[in-house]
Amino acid sequence: MNENARSQGLFRDFFNNFASRLSKASLKFNTEKARLRSAITEDIVNDQEKENAKRQSDHCNDRPGPSKRRQLQAIDDNVNQKDVRNDDGNDDKDSHDSIWSQWQHFLSNPENIKRSMQLRYYADGIMKLNGFEFLLTEVSSGYNSADKSKVSFDHYKAVFGMLAMLKTLAQQFSQATFGTFSKVKVHFVHAHGTAFRYWSMSTPAKGVYVMVKEQRVVVPVEFHNKDLTLQPFVTFHKSLGMACMDSLEELKALKNEHKEFFRSPGITRPSLASLVRSMVIRLNEAKHASVVADDGPMSGPESPSHA
Repeated sequence: MNENARSQGLFRDFFNNFASRLSKASLKFNTEKARLRSAITEDIVNDQEKENAKRQSDHCNDRPGPSKRRQLQAIDDNVNQKDVRNDDGNDDKDSHDSIWSQWQHFLSNPENIKRSMQLRYYADGIMKLNGFEFLLTEVSSGYNSADKSKVSFDHYKAVFGMLAMLKTLAQQFSQATFGTFSKVKVHFVHAHGTAFRYWSMSTPAKGVYVMVKEQRVVVPVEFHNKDLTLQPFVTFHKSLGMACMDSLEELKALKNEHKEFFRSPGITRPSLASLVRSMVIRLNEAKHASVVADDGPMSGPESPSHA
């Protein structure tokens, strides 16, 4: 079962069975209400910022309705509930209210549960097979116009996106072998400055996640240099396509091993979900872009073009 679905089930059962018995001091309804209000407000602001940016890049500012984009989800562990107080600073003000009735109303809306437990990431693009994600893309502003804080933030956001993809695959094919899973790569294409960078990530050993810059290619924009720039650009995409095909083959092998486990009762092996436990941290562009501006992306001297 999906870890998030399991958490939601435990969350719901806990309050349905025990909330009416909890004391006022242990329930802290107003603390959770403040946390939810903060999450919803921040989510709406991020939605609006991304919506505007996406419409501008698509040249469709006047088009109604949401733009098409992919959502990556991660648990939000950044709220310290001990630091949250009621709106007026008085924890006893609403003691006469029925806490349980308010929680019943809150839990009756599945969207509230989702918002309280998860916040969303957005990727500029994603590729998937049968619902399983294996490649994501980020475009850091226009051609040769992004500042380093934007580039760095998109890079780190993609790092956690790739970790989330690996973790999801481990949960979905939990009974496959780690040997096969260690061969699986997920991919990230980052466009910034004047070039495309292609990164891959895999987990060769328990608790180890390796991210490698595989290729870099300059985007050809000058026709008179086509003989020098067009061939590397085509080669870049051909190599990327072959790498994706390899990943799809590994995913098929992973799926077959997972099925074989249930067809053969005598097989015993540790669950991949217990071996692949990457930490996925939610980043906020408004808060963290300046923090990570000087810390990436970085690559070794042997990496393609070292830039």
